[in-house]
Amino acid sequence: MTSIPSLQNQDTVEYGFPEKTNFDALDRMTPLPVQELFRQWLLTPHREYIPESWDQYFYEGWHLGAHPQTHVCRLHCSEGHFIGWIFQPQLYLREGQAVFPEEMINLPVRGQPSSQDVERILFGRTATGTSMSEEGFEGMWIGVIFGRDGKKPFRRVYPGPTHSVLFSPSAEVVATSHNLIPDAARDIEISRAFDLPARQRFYSFGLTAFKGVQRLLPNHYLDLDSFNAVRHWPTHPFEQFEHGATGAERIVEHSRRLLWGLSKRYSSYKIFLSAGRDSRAIAAIARPLLHEDRFDFRLNTTYGSDLGSRVDLQASIQLARIMRLPHDVTKRVIRKVPRLAILKGFVRIGEAVSGPSLASAATSGQGAAFSGLNLAGMAGEAGRAFYWAGRDSDKPVGVEEVNKCVGAPVVESTVLAAERWLAELPAWLRDSPPDVFDLLYVEQRLGCWEAPVRYLYTGTPHTASLMASGFNIETMLRLPYAYRKSGRLQHDMIAHSWPELLSVPFNEPRGFLRFVALQERARNQLRALRRALRSAIR
Repeated sequence: MTSIPSLQNQDTVEYGFPEKTNFDALDRMTPLPVQELFRQWLLTPHREYIPESWDQYFYEGWHLGAHPQTHVCRLHCSEGHFIGWIFQPQLYLREGQAVFPEEMINLPVRGQPSSQDVERILFGRTATGTSMSEEGFEGMWIGVIFGRDGKKPFRRVYPGPTHSVLFSPSAEVVATSHNLIPDAARDIEISRAFDLPARQRFYSFGLTAFKGVQRLLPNHYLDLDSFNAVRHWPTHPFEQFEHGATGAERIVEHSRRLLWGLSKRYSSYKIFLSAGRDSRAIAAIARPLLHEDRFDFRLNTTYGSDLGSRVDLQASIQLARIMRLPHDVTKRVIRKVPRLAILKGFVRIGEAVSGPSLASAATSGQGAAFSGLNLAGMAGEAGRAFYWAGRDSDKPVGVEEVNKCVGAPVVESTVLAAERWLAELPAWLRDSPPDVFDLLYVEQRLGCWEAPVRYLYTGTPHTASLMASGFNIETMLRLPYAYRKSGRLQHDMIAHSWPELLSVPFNEPRGFLRFVALQERARNQLRALRRALRSAIR
């Protein structure tokens, strides 16, 4: 087994990801010191679980402890009464106007909110679960609500549309990582099956590496009285648009509404530009702000020696000329990352996911040199059949297929978890395979893979994922199936908002790079032929 390196003796430091995971070594690192759990928090009825050095809150028997960097906003009804907390809200839309939640915000609801009120004030949804464009919280947030349905009070935890959080029914704790859950014992069987961080994958379907600890997925709330997770969305079939381009235009207009709201606080922006669809769509969304004197927009492209990076560089240079914006080009430098730093980051995020972000965080930190807002293209895959582009749209969805999509090992625990996830879907949704796969993308890839990574970095997050808005995600789920499968969403978003950017093909090598691509394809085909011949000879 691989041992934890010591940074005291630089001659014996091990670098990079381990070939095989040493779970004993990970357990010796756990829990990390609470001061290293940046922006994390826990909610529990047990006061003794709260770190003394953290900010502390209390309401109706529930203790909340939050790292000093955590943005905790108190929620009040229109009459001024306390109704809950929300963590890390980026923006609140009220009648289409952007409000920045600070220490407290009054929401448009009288008294304790009902379940239906919660859908409206948190998510901006109507009684039928349809998202409105003029109300609700934006960003990677999690809310705690003390409400009432008639005479029956409730206490619930609601992750935002792409966020998630851990909970332990036996310990009675809701927390951002296992570091804050007392006596979180490793489930060695499932840990070995996933083999993180040696293998670059993520825990899916609410599973974790620890006994009795579960992940609360997007579109679910946690009932704090029973500590049961309950799906609360979607509730009604998605009403598809007649034309996919209608959805593309809605996403552009809503994203611009969000960007205009953010512009009240931020004047500097960075767009990470590549040859792909999402980053170009974000640039097109930002077009109305790009050349206003009060804003500073910069494009950034990082490239390496591989063909994909060279295609990114080629396309981004051409696009920057069309946009007439400053373009920072950075050559990717391969750094030796101490394994200890990778493992500490892995433990910090609850051992939820392993991948390049662990190494990136260990070498680059938060990127403190830029204090503006990074505009990311996350979540666009939900509108272009990411998991089902090559399959029959009418074929029923099975457990084996959804497990394969998320890259989970085939063991009893993953099979049962996938079965539960499918079984809890509304019957009308299970009968719509494309919707099942796109919801799978939102709840697993975004909720289990992307969300935990947000706790890797120190300081205040400076990233906005405009496409990941709940309104935009629902809009993508309302696109016609054939349109999603065609992959035209980002194309039509750009055609609507900046058609000149379509003159540069997506992810396509041009000029000399086309010849390089043909050479590489020929070499790959030759390797595949050799492997097939060796296999036939054996």
